[in-house]
Amino acid sequence: MTEYAELLQRIERLSARADGPRADGTLLSEIEDVLAEGYMRALTEEALSRRLADRLDELALTIDQPGASLEARRLAAQRRSLDGRIITLRDRLTTVREQFIRLGGGQSVPS
Repeated sequence: MTEYAELLQRIERLSARADGPRADGTLLSEIEDVLAEGYMRALTEEALSRRLADRLDELALTIDQPGASLEARRLAAQRRSLDGRIITLRDRLTTVREQFIRLGGGQSVPS
């Protein structure tokens, strides 16, 4: 299983656990960790998508060169797949973030 698939499974498991009306500190801590990891992963993949877009722009200037159109098709397909993964990941992170907030996560505890 890929790291991406494992991350989505962790998000789904935590989301299911957070679906109740209350949460303990352990669950909130686990959600906070997966949110941090998930957003870092989304940012990393968005940077990769931008690099692929830049490379596609470069290839457009030399599309008549041998192999350029083949590489462009391959990179375009890779970018579409990556962008779909980013959308899915961000959607799931939004859901678990909303649960985290509803359960009181992220609020500082008075001293």
